[in-house]
Amino acid sequence: MPLNDRESMIKLLKENGFEIEFCWTETLAYDIYEKEGLDKILKQPRIAKIIEESGEKKIQILSEVENIFNQMKSNKTPLTAEIVYITARKP
Repeated sequence: MPLNDRESMIKLLKENGFEIEFCWTETLAYDIYEKEGLDKILKQPRIAKIIEESGEKKIQILSEVENIFNQMKSNKTPLTAEIVYITARKP
């Protein structure tokens, strides 16, 4: 179950007895301006595990990520992540 998906999070909390008051998403911009910052993100355990499990495609994936980062940087577009916020209570 993806934990960054609004509907999945609502379902998970409801299944565990929570009542959802509010749920919204926001976009978070990373303050990454150089490749070293990108490398730091790619070394985070969850991301590093996904990359390692990609096997033969690891080099291709890392190359594509770097190309996308460089394109975004040249277009003055920051790297972003969508965050799901939920306010819930358990009666």
